[in-house]
Amino acid sequence: MAWIDYLRLENNSSLDTLQELEKDVRRLEMITARFSSIGSEPTLKSEDVYFLILGSTNYLQRRISTKVEWHIQNQLPRGKSLQLNRQSF
Repeated sequence: MAWIDYLRLENNSSLDTLQELEKDVRRLEMITARFSSIGSEPTLKSEDVYFLILGSTNYLQRRISTKVEWHIQNQLPRGKSLQLNRQSF
């Protein structure tokens, strides 16, 4: 996105901030893909569920208030794959 490139050139923004903005843009692109595929048959791929859960919880953990205490116990075995659509997950 142009704003991220602009902020990167200005050198006023921290690397962490820019990385989080890039992640947010990717997330918005995923949401756009979800809405554009409403009504069509999903494409299923073999995905490692452990890492999908891990990615989702890491994303939420950075955005939930520090006043909220929560614990996630991902007890799924690594390497356990399921046929699913990542954008719909």
